[in-house]
Amino acid sequence: MIDFDFYIRKGIVVKRIPDKNRARDLLSDSEEKFMIAEKVKDISPKVAFELYYDAIRGLLEVGMFIYGYKTWSHEAAISFGKILGLKDEEISFLDNLRKLRNESKYYGGKIDRDLLDGLYRDIVEVYNKLKGILLKLIDQN
Repeated sequence: MIDFDFYIRKGIVVKRIPDKNRARDLLSDSEEKFMIAEKVKDISPKVAFELYYDAIRGLLEVGMFIYGYKTWSHEAAISFGKILGLKDEEISFLDNLRKLRNESKYYGGKIDRDLLDGLYRDIVEVYNKLKGILLKLIDQN
């Protein structure tokens, strides 16, 4: 995964004023997506997978708003996870989710129950880790 500073130097990430209120709103959106994914995972694994991915990406954007960054790049947002304290393996996992989501969303790739079941534990772990980190950052003055 490319270092976050690369995205800043290339203008893919822009610096802005930190916005904890917007971060709180995005955190709420992320929680809602995760909750909906939990409800539909047995009915539609593909929809659930895309919602899980969007929830995690939303959390990464929460972190970016706390620190005063904005991007439209999924790769830059995932790279930012390193700044939030994610390990290299977790960053690689998220990048693999990004690729699967891209295949699913734009090329009709299949996300079946077996695939989702195999990813589920790690999805939940990374989501909860990020959420815990962000809740602490939002509450700091």
